[in-house]
Parts: sequence; C-alpha cells; structure tokens
Amino acid sequence: MKPEIAELWATELESGRHEQTKEVLNDGTGKCCLGVLCELAIQAGVPIGVYEVWHEFRDGSASMVKAYDTESTIPPMEVLKWAGFQLERNLNQANGTFTYDTGARANLAFLNANGMTFTEIAAVIRKYHGSI
Repeated sequence: MKPEIAELWATELESGRHEQTKEVLNDGTGKCCLGVLCELAIQAGVPIGVYEVWHEFRDGSASMVKAYDTESTIPPMEVLKWAGFQLERNLNQANGTFTYDTGARANLAFLNANGMTFTEIAAVIRKYHGSI
C-alpha cells in the first residue's frame, strides 16, 4: 500500500478518536480498522456513499450498520485503490492481507476481530505496509 496512506491510517488508529468494533466496518458506534480507512478515504475526497444496511452477525443477532457503497464488511474497491492495496497480487487483499517476515500470511480484519488493539494494528501497518 502507499506508505503515506499507511502512516495516515496508523496515526488515525492511534488517535483515540474511534471506538473499535468487530465483524463490520462501522456499526454506528465503533469501526474496525478497515472502517477507519474508509473514513479517511471519504475525508480525502474518494467518492463513496455511506448507507445504513441490515447485517446479521455471527452470533445470530442483527442490526443496522453503516455500509460504504454496498460494503459493510470489506472496504469498497475505490478505497482499496486510493490506499494502494496490492489487489493484482491477491484477490483476498480487501481484508488487508500481508506477509510477516517469516513468510506467514495474515490479514488485518482477522487481527481486528480477534482482539488486537488499534495501537497494535497500527504497528503492523507501519511494519508491513509494503506487502498490504
């Protein structure tokens, strides 16, 4: 991804301005790390709409959440292109897939959903932005 967007994103995640949520980009109260990226794209003028949509969570509950264009769980293509995600390399890149120094692969959506804090995710973005 673009290094300047990675730094902007990491700084925003560390800012304390966002509550963290899981499973969706933006549940109306909090955002996942990728939802924060969507908000930065909007602030930068990327033309995406924000809508309320019905979402069923893994635990069986359901509620209205915010969707960016039609996406409530992964960023829309316009955001990914703006951020410079390496989409041609990996079809699953929309979830923030990256490669650790060991060669193991992970993704930011999984780290967010499994308890990694925004500050910890910011450190991952700074270190591995070249493979995102």
